[in-house]
Amino acid sequence: MPNKSHLVPHQGHVVLIAGPSGSGKTSLLDAIMPRLTDRKFHRIITQTTRPPREGEVAGEDYFFVSRSQFQSDIEAEGLIEWTEYKGEFYGTPVFRLPHYQNYIGVVTVDGVLKHALWGNENTCDEELFLYDNDVIRTIYISASRYILRQRLEGRGEENIDARLEGVMHDGVAPRIMRWDAKIKNDSDVETGAHRLLSAIDDFKN
Repeated sequence: MPNKSHLVPHQGHVVLIAGPSGSGKTSLLDAIMPRLTDRKFHRIITQTTRPPREGEVAGEDYFFVSRSQFQSDIEAEGLIEWTEYKGEFYGTPVFRLPHYQNYIGVVTVDGVLKHALWGNENTCDEELFLYDNDVIRTIYISASRYILRQRLEGRGEENIDARLEGVMHDGVAPRIMRWDAKIKNDSDVETGAHRLLSAIDDFKN
């Protein structure tokens, strides 16, 4: 794991997409990834302490690490953001993102607000050692509570009422953090994908 003194400024763009469960953030990213080839974007592969599920491939779906390794990465400031969900940890590792490439990925609102490692006065007091606000771009994906419920029910999710209550926490995110773009995803995937691509293109202009 590299330390601060060995890291160099990132020369590409890193786009982080966040939003409440059911906002469609992962579906939108899946939809636009084939169109990002010409834009030279690579999908971020996050790391987790949970065991692989059937069919998951290490290094393609996630990097699977031990809890002690994850904790070491936190202490070494090696994660752009991280969060805990159902007793397992998930995070975006700095050292797996070569400094000369463009990356895009889905992260949690909790991870962005509580544990973000880049220099944003509205999220944390830590000085960023690898990325700055000219490199990292954040996009908040939202949807109405009615649409969120429909999507969560369609996925067969449990404890939907509790998850929708969690949206109240997620909903404060646009007000307490400077998001670089906010997208409403209440209609079809193609419309949302077009909005997401437009936001990404605006970052690169």
